Amino acid sequence: MKPGRRTPDLPDPLRLGTRFLLSFEGTEATGPPYHGRLQDLGADGSLCIDAPAHYQPRRGTLVTLHSLDTAKCHFASEVIGYNRLQGRLPVLLVKPPRPIEAQAPPRPPARSAFRIAACLRAEATWLEEEKKAAAPGVLANLSGGGAQLFLWRRPAASQLALEMALPQEFVEAAARRHLTRNGPTLTSTALFRELFRNTCERIRHSFAAVNTHIVHVETRQTPQGPVYGISLAFTAPHEGCFRLVSYLERQAIRKGVTRDFGAAATPGLAKVA
Repeated sequence: MKPGRRTPDLPDPLRLGTRFLLSFEGTEATGPPYHGRLQDLGADGSLCIDAPAHYQPRRGTLVTLHSLDTAKCHFASEVIGYNRLQGRLPVLLVKPPRPIEAQAPPRPPARSAFRIAACLRAEATWLEEEKKAAAPGVLANLSGGGAQLFLWRRPAASQLALEMALPQEFVEAAARRHLTRNGPTLTSTALFRELFRNTCERIRHSFAAVNTHIVHVETRQTPQGPVYGISLAFTAPHEGCFRLVSYLERQAIRKGVTRDFGAAATPGLAKVA
């Protein structure tokens, strides 16, 4: 990476200086998603994105990059390694994307975090006349900062606590990665199974009471009665949801499902009513 060489040719819409939100696939050792800027292009075509010095994920770690600039795009990739640009600036080396024009649908401008279509069971709870009320529902889409929830009942409150039913594969994969990187070395299979079960429970518990406030409510008339589409904003960004979004996106890519799937598939509220 010589400082005097010509400006590298980058696939549209990438440019040097493009800001990204990098979300790693369930890597507690790497930390939460962070913002980085595209600084250079390596001789092998790798993207050089500035990163905190302590961010040194293993080679092959899966990562999703979301552009934060005017030209919106997102793509899944993996970590190649890390280096120091011109011997000073620490950078993360990320595998370059395939042509990404088809992967760059526009995002609603009001959202500050990438949102993906989902179909997850959830339960909302709130205080109504000083009593706890609850209703089952379906999450139609999700991000690290908010979600859209469909309920048969309209909450008589502005704040909700959300409990999500997580895919078992996501929970087990996250627990396995956590134990592999941070857990003690165990020779007993029974001890490992117990630690694995406890880790899975902690992961589920972290999604058991996500505090949110209602941003907008839209009423849809159906033959069974009104359905309420509730746009929620999390009180604070939820690191676990960032990882869940990354997992759901990768599942969709592997199955060949586009983001239009979320518009075509109406959440099955009848199943949770």
